[in-house]
Amino acid sequence: MNFRLIIDDAFDSFKNMAIDEAIARAVSENLSLPTLRFYRWKPSTLSLGYFQKYEKEVNPDGLIKWDLGIVRRITGGKAVLHDDEVTYSFCIPASSPFFKEDVISSYKIVAQALAAGLKNMRIDAQMNKLNGNGDLKPSSVCFETPSIYEITVNGKKIIGSAQKRFQNGFLQHGSIPLTFNVDKLFDCFKFPSDEVKLKMKSLFKSKATAIFDEIDQKLTIDQIISFFVSGFEKTLNIEFIKSSLSEYENDLVEKELYKKYSSTDWLKKF
Repeated sequence: MNFRLIIDDAFDSFKNMAIDEAIARAVSENLSLPTLRFYRWKPSTLSLGYFQKYEKEVNPDGLIKWDLGIVRRITGGKAVLHDDEVTYSFCIPASSPFFKEDVISSYKIVAQALAAGLKNMRIDAQMNKLNGNGDLKPSSVCFETPSIYEITVNGKKIIGSAQKRFQNGFLQHGSIPLTFNVDKLFDCFKFPSDEVKLKMKSLFKSKATAIFDEIDQKLTIDQIISFFVSGFEKTLNIEFIKSSLSEYENDLVEKELYKKYSSTDWLKKF
């Protein structure tokens, strides 16, 4: 079974989110092959889950302090700081054998492939099968708590993912952090007090991890991506054809979707 593989350079947040949606729409309409994409962000960017409240949760002074971008995703979940990381997106049509009616089963399939990629790096990854906050109070930060079938290492979340269903397919994308800058991350959000902020930062460090916290060797970005590609190929028994966006997808990005994601109305939708 053939899949398309796209490995992009670092783009700004609006283009990255526009490309993901364009691919998802093309794939769900059977205009493009099922697609796995890897990309990065320039500048580093805070992405909000679709339903998060900008005014209530985001600290604009923190974004200015660290020279960060901000964008609202089409997918749900909590906020992610896309900083020193690799991001993946995975799009399949409803006709694919990997498409499941329930979201949890779809998460499980992608999680198995991601976990295989980490194991290729000799990281002992597990698929989290619980869905709860543990001893953490709810907050805006994605990596504080793993959701069901997200990836953990020794109980710490290492990949954060979110999914959007279309009529005839789905998009799942997620953050694979190489390192964390916890000060930068927590400066992005509003907290009731400095004391609460310090407590949440401390708890975060016990609940999240990153690639270079778990391995000794200094892998390159290309090597890390290749490990994940191999994980998807072996787990799903598929073959990748390296390619790029179609003319239809490029048109969606340039004529419609970039404007959508860069608009203040979209950012402050909630």
